[in-house]
Amino acid sequence: MKLDISSHGRVKVPHGCHISVQTGGVTKTAKFNGECSICLPDNLTEEHLEVELYQRLGTFTIPLTGSLDKEISRIVAEQSHAEGIELEVSAVPALEPQMPQTAPGQSLFGYFEFCSGAPQTQFAVISQDVALRERVHTPRMLVFTDVGEEIDDEAALWLLCQHFRANPNMEVDVVFVTGVPMQRATRWATILNSQADGKTNPVKLHYLSGPQSDRHMRYRTWADADQLRQADMSNIIQLPFDGGEYSVVLQLSPLGGFSDNFESPPTGSAGALSRIVGQDQAAELLHIVVGGVGSTNFPRDDLHLGFQAELEKKGFTLVHVEKSNYMNWEKDMFSTFPPKLVELVLDDEWNKAVGRIPPFVANLFVRFRVNTLVNYDVVDRAYEAFDVDHRSNPNYQKATKWWSSVADQVQQMVREGYIRKSREADDKQGTNAYGNGPVSEMIKGTNISWESLLSRGCIRDILGASKLSETSISCQTVDAVMELAVLLMTSKLLRIYAFNRFVSGRDPDIGQLEAYLSGTKTTAPLDFRNFPELHGDISSIQKEVVGNPMYDPTGMLIAIVAMSANTAQIGTMVDKLKQSAELISVNERVAAMKAAYNKSSPDSLVDRFFGRHATKQKTRPSELARRILVLTDAGEEADNEAALWLLRVCLDAVDNVEVDVVFTAGKPSLRSMRWARILNSQKHLPHVSRISYFAGPESTRPMRHQIGLDENVLKEAGMDDLAIFEGGCYRMVLQASPLAGFSDDFSNPPDGPEGALGYISLQGEKSGKPAYIVVGEEGSANFPKDKLHLDFKAMLEKQGFTAIHVNQENYVHWSGGILDFMPSALVNVVLQDEWSKAVGRIQPSAGTLFTRFRVNTSVNYDVVTRACSSFEASREGDGNLEKAHHWWRTVSNKVKKHIDERYVAMSRAHDSTAGHFGNPKVSSKVQGMEKSWRAAMSEKCVNDIKAAANLSETALLDMCVDDIMALAVLNITGGLLRLYAFTAFDAGLEPNTETCLQYVNGSMSNPPLDFYQFPRLFGDISSTKKEVLGNPMYDTSAMLVALCLFSASPDQRDIIIQKLQAGKEWLSPGTRAALALAAFQSADFRAVLASMGEDASFTALTEEPDIVSSM
Repeated sequence: MKLDISSHGRVKVPHGCHISVQTGGVTKTAKFNGECSICLPDNLTEEHLEVELYQRLGTFTIPLTGSLDKEISRIVAEQSHAEGIELEVSAVPALEPQMPQTAPGQSLFGYFEFCSGAPQTQFAVISQDVALRERVHTPRMLVFTDVGEEIDDEAALWLLCQHFRANPNMEVDVVFVTGVPMQRATRWATILNSQADGKTNPVKLHYLSGPQSDRHMRYRTWADADQLRQADMSNIIQLPFDGGEYSVVLQLSPLGGFSDNFESPPTGSAGALSRIVGQDQAAELLHIVVGGVGSTNFPRDDLHLGFQAELEKKGFTLVHVEKSNYMNWEKDMFSTFPPKLVELVLDDEWNKAVGRIPPFVANLFVRFRVNTLVNYDVVDRAYEAFDVDHRSNPNYQKATKWWSSVADQVQQMVREGYIRKSREADDKQGTNAYGNGPVSEMIKGTNISWESLLSRGCIRDILGASKLSETSISCQTVDAVMELAVLLMTSKLLRIYAFNRFVSGRDPDIGQLEAYLSGTKTTAPLDFRNFPELHGDISSIQKEVVGNPMYDPTGMLIAIVAMSANTAQIGTMVDKLKQSAELISVNERVAAMKAAYNKSSPDSLVDRFFGRHATKQKTRPSELARRILVLTDAGEEADNEAALWLLRVCLDAVDNVEVDVVFTAGKPSLRSMRWARILNSQKHLPHVSRISYFAGPESTRPMRHQIGLDENVLKEAGMDDLAIFEGGCYRMVLQASPLAGFSDDFSNPPDGPEGALGYISLQGEKSGKPAYIVVGEEGSANFPKDKLHLDFKAMLEKQGFTAIHVNQENYVHWSGGILDFMPSALVNVVLQDEWSKAVGRIQPSAGTLFTRFRVNTSVNYDVVTRACSSFEASREGDGNLEKAHHWWRTVSNKVKKHIDERYVAMSRAHDSTAGHFGNPKVSSKVQGMEKSWRAAMSEKCVNDIKAAANLSETALLDMCVDDIMALAVLNITGGLLRLYAFTAFDAGLEPNTETCLQYVNGSMSNPPLDFYQFPRLFGDISSTKKEVLGNPMYDTSAMLVALCLFSASPDQRDIIIQKLQAGKEWLSPGTRAALALAAFQSADFRAVLASMGEDASFTALTEEPDIVSSM
């Protein structure tokens, strides 16, 4: 009998819990983080089961070498109330190794597993990852993985996790190997933590660490204990791999770091390979390697050949999974993936598309085939999707024209960089060189010609872009044809780049491409790491490059099938693999892979290999429901979507409220896309019929981030039939965007969405103070002082709406705590958006001089310098940090010169034509204000400038505004560029000084210090990106006010409105932050406020009846 136990209800199960099930003389215990399965004998006679839920207190380790006489250990507490607990353990040597007499799990302390000859044993208090193993036969698999190299490493582990949900009766040890295993484990943990339905690791899936090696990690991720703990993988630090019993060993990586001494292996994980033994009762013992002998995973060296011989000596049969059994990625496989895994897959596949095989790697034959066939078709597919989506966009024509202007220059760089280096590499091969003959010749050592390798798409494009014919191509040399293929791929990619810049209101810059086209001292020409980062949502383009082979998932699928197959079936599998024959057809393999990702049963998967073979309806608003109108320009900043998420979360528990959300400004259908993707990442959430989505009129306003239209995404989110907004009756209007595109004729409004504002009216009576809430003051981005906005406000006030502007006095700010209660898809958008704000300075022509001064010396200053300081503190002692500081000292004077001559000079020129604040001393008062320029600076900025220039307070007050702003901008820029330099050195590269100076200097068409020009970082710095959180949440703050107003009693509403209209705080900053955090958790507002004690600005509200219950 199998018990499936899962948590239910709104209260989350605490971290570190275990379930104990007892009946008669049988006790079973399992780790419980929200769900688990427990198997019991079928012949139970008792009428009841006793189920107990325990919470782990902590862990400790004791040595078992020699005698153990009253060892006293303090546990590593995981609960605050367990701090200081000490346990006394006494032990005497047993006459022979023996198992404890108690049933597994009967003791909270688990049991010892004594292994003959083992020097020590790990001991834990309710150990989290050491499963209580049944004495009945459970097939066990060992997986070696180098997560962080290519994304199919992670995709293979996700396939394993999905299969565990269909087959909990297997047991697997996953060992992270090569490089720094903790970093590889952290990358996998971030994927597990992005699951929408919680983190529920299977009980019998264990994560272990192998030995370190000097192998570099392709996608560098720094070890993060918090990520490991959140993914229930924290015990990996205490559980180094030390061998074990297995029926299948799956090798998805090389084994660097392990010892090749199998005769006298060392202790610890380095010698663990020699302690792998075959599992009794296994149908067959298999050693499965992805890739052939001589491949990346199985080099011909003493370690790998010795490991093969060691396992064969113990009864394992070696098989290699090679090209004949691989299958390619398909987009619909992503439907079961966590959001983070989808993001990483797309990034990895995109990197393969924009990066050419290095000109000195492999041989000329491989380079020619990859560039004219494999990669060519991938890039062509992506560009075709881009072409279909954007051909009618004026920026498409601008990108094409720009490419024509730089094509000759790019071809020269390709020829002198990539092609020349490829020729030099081939010439060095001596007698093994392939030469540079015509492509009609046969390739040395084969019976095929060079031209037979060209894809049809490559031939088509060469004929279209040159004067060559199909017959004259044959006369071209190998290098000439490869040059054309590489140039054509590059032209497609650079047109996508140029379009991305034009869409964002910037111009493409050939200077930014030099490192990519020509390479640097430490990177080859056309290396993906030097391709400029594209901004906005380019997933529709990225998905089209999906199609490379799935190496590790193929190996995992075969291993999973082998775990459930019988002896005869495994024999058939071994015979075919040894002959490099297909196990089943490619279409059948793809179908089996998709089935496995969808948790197909083990028997079903075995059968596939061996034979046997409601549309969502929108509900219109009820006449009794109170109605809210939300006008949003979603897609500008992550705060837009955060406000919608807050509304979505709070509406789940609220009766009698319906909401119309109208996407406005620019192209409304595109603005809806990012929100649709966030909704689709939360497949476990029910559709909320009380939110209806509409499209406002189109306008010429550009979107800050590029995103493509995908009808399938909108359909999945229930937004495919986005209705045209034509007005309506509302109790509240929340304006979180400007109104561009609407008509300003309210006396005789036109039909259609343009005149919709004129058809908005008050729902019900004027009593109760219906509200018109605007994000920002008059004159801000959302409310320019023009006829349209002023007349719209006057019309609503005439109907009885009370106008309220939510300004900077009442904003809440981003924090890591809020992110914990958001979908990972939204978190990714937030981190990217906040990072863009951190690396990009406010434009020198934006706002007024006072605004620029305040942002650079206070708002942005504190956020960015805090993040950079935290990053450097976490890398203290790292040699690469020292190198980054040294590099900065060599470029800082040039950077300062560019800041003075470009950013500050442009800011001064703008002030001379608009604002006219002048360049006074910072001790003087700001024109039109009661406070001084010095008062606008943060104390951290003041102290940093004083320390850097050795200034007294008097000397600082005597400095001019421009000089102070220049020093502040220099400090911010220095911290960011040191961070970039560290990631470059850490990746084994040199920082690109020219790219950094282009970022600082800008260009004729791009402003200085623009986030679009910031150099691409290497490795995963997501933890650092979280440090730049702290900017205001504009729309979310207004949504919080709206929800409280809509829920409050008349007296409470009066208090809130009076404070907001007076420009005063309606809550203190701390209380606002706590209330926002509670709101994102769907908490009871009144209960949360009451628990905080009295707040002088809001005492009256905490004394009123429940704020939320009436919503």
